[in-house]
Amino acid sequence: MVLPQREKVLFRLFGVPVKASFSWLFLVALLWCNLALAHFPNVLGAQEPAYVYWGLGFVATMGLFASLIVHELCHCLVARYTGVSVAGITLFIFGGVSQLEGEPPTAPAEFFMAIAGPASSIALGCFFLAFWLVASALGWSPLVWSVAQLLFFMNFALAAFNSLPAFPLDGGRVLRSLLWSVSNDLAIATRIAAHVGTFFATGLMMLGLFSLFKHALVQGLWFLVLGYFLRRAALGSLLMLIERQR
Repeated sequence: MVLPQREKVLFRLFGVPVKASFSWLFLVALLWCNLALAHFPNVLGAQEPAYVYWGLGFVATMGLFASLIVHELCHCLVARYTGVSVAGITLFIFGGVSQLEGEPPTAPAEFFMAIAGPASSIALGCFFLAFWLVASALGWSPLVWSVAQLLFFMNFALAAFNSLPAFPLDGGRVLRSLLWSVSNDLAIATRIAAHVGTFFATGLMMLGLFSLFKHALVQGLWFLVLGYFLRRAALGSLLMLIERQR
């Protein structure tokens, strides 16, 4: 996978460096502005001062990226447990990605490494759901639980998207682990999973074109770029494996 360049180490968790590329700042700004100017005013009404929405937007943005780091950290810790070296976690314009130095040693290792991320997102989603329901039942102000409500939805959305069988997403890696287990050949499993990944990526790009046709400019461009990135990542992972086996 081609990863972002000009990365800066922000901090370390359990010895795993968490890095960010400059493109990540664009995503932070985009999310923060969208939450402060659109999401929270719609959820809470427009009666609160502007600084309240900006504060909630900042907390929610940081909470989302903290959830994303936990997702990727679980991948890294399981990978390290199975003997795969970990270079770190990189935050960039599409979220985050784990940088692993090598392929998993076995199909079961890949399977558990792949499901660790979505499983952590589901666990976080359940935590935020519980907080939201309890705080709402106790009559607490929406200013308290609105962020938890958003993080519940975002964590489950993160788990659902990553579970798509589109290599190199987590679901695609689960698919590759199953194919690897059946064929006992990592190259064959990678080739099939990569082709499935390019199929899903092409579908995203087609959805982007359809959205542009419907005048949904931002959504259309997002799907187009995301589909292009997934397609490039799938083919890049296949080429990288071929180079390692030479």
